[in-house]
Amino acid sequence: MKPTIVLCLLLFAIPMQSEEVKWYAFGGTSLFREDTDTLIGDGLGLRAGVGSQFNSTFGIEVSWNGAPAVENSSLAAAIAEDQNLLLRSYAIETQPNFYFSLAGTLTLPMDDQLSFIGKVGYARYSVESQIEIDFAQDEFFYYYYYAGSGDIRHKESGNDAILSLGLLFHVQEKSAIELSMTNVFGDWGALTFNGTLRYTF
Repeated sequence: MKPTIVLCLLLFAIPMQSEEVKWYAFGGTSLFREDTDTLIGDGLGLRAGVGSQFNSTFGIEVSWNGAPAVENSSLAAAIAEDQNLLLRSYAIETQPNFYFSLAGTLTLPMDDQLSFIGKVGYARYSVESQIEIDFAQDEFFYYYYYAGSGDIRHKESGNDAILSLGLLFHVQEKSAIELSMTNVFGDWGALTFNGTLRYTF
C-alpha cells in the first residue's frame, strides 16, 4: 500500500496554479539478468510509454516493458538441480515476461541540462510457460510444472510495487535521454538498467 499512498501524495501535492501540462512519449531498451525463478532471460528487452508532466517537478507515467524469455537449457538445469534429478529429455516453451506500470514521477533539476528523476507506483506483470520433462528414473513420460501447480501450461499475472531512480539528460528543447535503474518487487519482479529516448510534444 505504501507506493499507492506515495503516488497519491505526489499527485495531490501538485500546486493548484500549475504550469502548462506537457505530454511526452519514450522508447528504449532494458538490460535484464537471467533469473530462472522468474523465467527471465539474459539480455535486452524493449520498453515504451507515455507520460504527462504537470509542472517542472511532478508528473505521471504509463510504461510497458518486455523481458527476454529464459533459455530452455538454463531452466532445465535449474529444475534438475532443484529436484536433484537427471533429465533424460525435455520440451520447454517460455514467453517473454511483460510489465505494464503506472507511476508518479518526481523530477529535480540539477542544472540546465541534467535532472534527477524518481518514479514510484505499481506494475502489472504477465508470465507464461509450458514445461514437459522426462526424468531418467521414470518409465513413463509425464508433465512437470516448475512453479508447482501441476498444470501443463502456466499463466500468471498480478500487481507489485515499482521503484525507479535515474538521470535525465536534456539533449535538445524537446528531446532527452533517460538512464535509470528500475526494480519491480515481488515474486515475479525484476531489476533492470534502462536507456530511453524521450520526446516532448
